[in-house]
Amino acid sequence: MNGKQGVAVLVAGDVGDDPAGTAATAVATHTAAADPLQDRAYADGKFATIAVATNLSGDVAQLDTFVPDCLARVAAIEQGTAFPQALNVDGNAQITNGSLTVTDLTKGYRFKVDGSVLDMEATSKDLIVSVWPGTGFNGTQHSYEQYAADALAAQHAGKREWADGLYGTVRHTLDGATNPPVFSARRLSAGKPSPAHGRTARPTSLLLPRSQRSGSSTIRRHLDVGAWP
Repeated sequence: MNGKQGVAVLVAGDVGDDPAGTAATAVATHTAAADPLQDRAYADGKFATIAVATNLSGDVAQLDTFVPDCLARVAAIEQGTAFPQALNVDGNAQITNGSLTVTDLTKGYRFKVDGSVLDMEATSKDLIVSVWPGTGFNGTQHSYEQYAADALAAQHAGKREWADGLYGTVRHTLDGATNPPVFSARRLSAGKPSPAHGRTARPTSLLLPRSQRSGSSTIRRHLDVGAWP
């Protein structure tokens, strides 16, 4: 058999096979090798670059530090103990079950939803309400209202119009530049006839101090415009 005569003893080489234990030895050697397929060094150089954010360099083993650090940073943002340097949102954004505070840590706004009403609040400095005509907060800024931080006081600038609806017919006008308190006397009247004359009583100006509400022909002319026959 296989060129042997008499009582033949076959070995692995007689049939083209490996000696016993060869496969086990090969597997053990492969497992113990640092880079048995010569692909780990290649992968380290390629995939670590894909995983890099801004400061990761070297091989993928550094991900063991980088990934936990990322998770810790995200957790800090979610818990409100860390602040992103900037935030841009493309699309709708929603804050649920909490208030929105915009602050530089010395002054700020707060849009508050807890409680039974909605609050828009400012802290530390006066609150100015203004509008820009441009698309990027540019052009001539129009400032309409100022709410004092240190007193219960407010100022309103420009022309004020009272209409029957937004962008509708104007019924009353108050212009800070020209200063005429032009209100309809009939509309401001309480509508109660005078006992002596049976006429609707003249209204008192709501825009002047009590000491100036009578005795002035200028005031009377403003109150009488278009209201008395």
